[in-house]
Amino acid sequence: MKRHLKQLILALLAVGLSLASGPEAFAQMMSSTNYQIPFDAFSDGGGHSTSSNYITEDTVTEQASPTGEGLSSANYLACVGYQCLQEAPFQTVTYAVQSTPCSITSSSAPPYDVPLGTLSTSAVSTASNYRICVRVTSNASGGIVVEGRSLNAALKSTSVPTDMIASATATLTAGSSGYGFCSSQAVNGFTAHAPFNGSCDTGTGNAVGGIATTDQTIWSSSSPVNNAYGELLTKASISATVPAHNDYVDTLTLTVTGTY
Repeated sequence: MKRHLKQLILALLAVGLSLASGPEAFAQMMSSTNYQIPFDAFSDGGGHSTSSNYITEDTVTEQASPTGEGLSSANYLACVGYQCLQEAPFQTVTYAVQSTPCSITSSSAPPYDVPLGTLSTSAVSTASNYRICVRVTSNASGGIVVEGRSLNAALKSTSVPTDMIASATATLTAGSSGYGFCSSQAVNGFTAHAPFNGSCDTGTGNAVGGIATTDQTIWSSSSPVNNAYGELLTKASISATVPAHNDYVDTLTLTVTGTY
């Protein structure tokens, strides 16, 4: 009897948590001077299981709507059962800047500097910390959108702001002036979007998308994701007419949005 009571309490907590983020309406509430139970559930079976590595209290069945979401009207949707714990919105985003390929373990601390080094007319330059990694886990039913925007839409000289290398969608070549970003990976549910989805790598793939001062979609998913990640490269080239400065800079802002 005591084990069954523990399982019932867990069931009550599960339902209570699933409704905590929205309006609550109680058809019946059990209470006394010492307790209050706004939700209840009937559970069968299960018990106390142990080994040298774990202890668990489990429940075999729970009386609920078949999908956990069988109660609805024009004004509400009720979720009933343990599976409702999955319905609470959650989203985690991890950023990294690194020289090795992005993966599901990529993570680094700010500041996120991506130096391009000294640009030359004889080559297209890729940032020395080659990769900007964005990793997302979310139960957003409507999917995820990762957007980016630039402060200047150009590499701009701090000392002479009129001197700049404008960002534009192009395949960069040595001796021509250009600057942009490209997706070299889109994994685990992410899809890269134009103009950032051209031929792009740390070698000869130099098709970049021009970055604007307003948000542009870089990657997206149409459903929940688990460790989805994208890898973004920063590339630039110069012509012989570009004024020489050691302070060309830009700032990239990335925004991750989930639709629930």
